[in-house]
Amino acid sequence: VTFSAISGTFSDDLVAPTISLRETVDIDGDGSIDGLHITFSENVDDSTVTATDFGIAGASNESFSSTTQSDTADDNDIYITFDDGDLASDAVPTLTYTKGTLTDLPGNFLASNGPVASTDKAGPAIISAVASDETGIYVGIDGDDTVTITFSENTNQLTPINAGNINTLFALDNSHSWLDGASGIGSATWADAKTLTIALSVYNEPRNSD
Repeated sequence: VTFSAISGTFSDDLVAPTISLRETVDIDGDGSIDGLHITFSENVDDSTVTATDFGIAGASNESFSSTTQSDTADDNDIYITFDDGDLASDAVPTLTYTKGTLTDLPGNFLASNGPVASTDKAGPAIISAVASDETGIYVGIDGDDTVTITFSENTNQLTPINAGNINTLFALDNSHSWLDGASGIGSATWADAKTLTIALSVYNEPRNSD
């Protein structure tokens, strides 16, 4: 009896992949999450990913690219992105997967699962910084001027924020500084967990009346 040669790649892996982690991401850092970072129990075939098989509560226009966040194709994680602005940085939307085309490398299909809540991995972002002249109106900075910084979600209200760290924490462009002529600031006070008011100082600085 003669047998013909058989070539090809064979696998005895019959175990389907599962979802291990569902983590939020704010790719552009604007204070709204715009994707979920999904990690699987094993490597998956990126060519089999269909974004619309993933239902993310509150999100719209889900899409997929194998290179999002410099991801590597056919590894054990993917990013499903969606319209920016739909969900705040502290949102933890549920993820529902409906069995479709996604498989591991040997071809085993991911089963339907969910809804399961995601994990918050998107940090707070500054969404506004508003300067105020308060009651003293002068050209340039005066002693009662403030800047109110608002974050996209509650923070741990870091303290102290002082002259020693403010230029590092809230770096200004063009070599500008929060510090006055004596290397000090007025104060930095949390109004609530996402609102910080910085009182400026003009100690040892000239000023002109308006």
